[in-house]
Amino acid sequence: MNLTDCISQSCKEISIAEAIGKAETIGGIKVYPNPNSGNFAIEIPVSVAKANYEILDLMGKTVEHGKLREGTNVINLSVAKGLYLIKVINAENIFTHKIYISQ
Repeated sequence: MNLTDCISQSCKEISIAEAIGKAETIGGIKVYPNPNSGNFAIEIPVSVAKANYEILDLMGKTVEHGKLREGTNVINLSVAKGLYLIKVINAENIFTHKIYISQ
C-alpha cells in the first residue's frame, strides 16, 4: 500500500497450451508425447537458456523439479494418472503446459 491506501500490482503474461494429443511448442519449448505413462520429453531450444522445470498436480503441489539443458530432456515420473502442469522457468519467462499421465 502507498500513502493513499492504494495497492500497486504488476503482471507478466504467460503462455498456457490447451492441446492434448500432439507435441506442443510453447516459446520454442516442446513437450511430448501427451498423453503419456509418466515418461515424456521436454525439448529446450538455445533461446531458452538455463531453464528449470517444476511439475505440479492440480492442487498446486510440486511433484518433481529440476534443471533442464538445451536439447531433449527425458522425464520419468512415478505419479498417479491425471492432469499435471509443467512449468519451465528461465530468467525472462515462465512457460506452462498441461500434460496428462494415463498410466
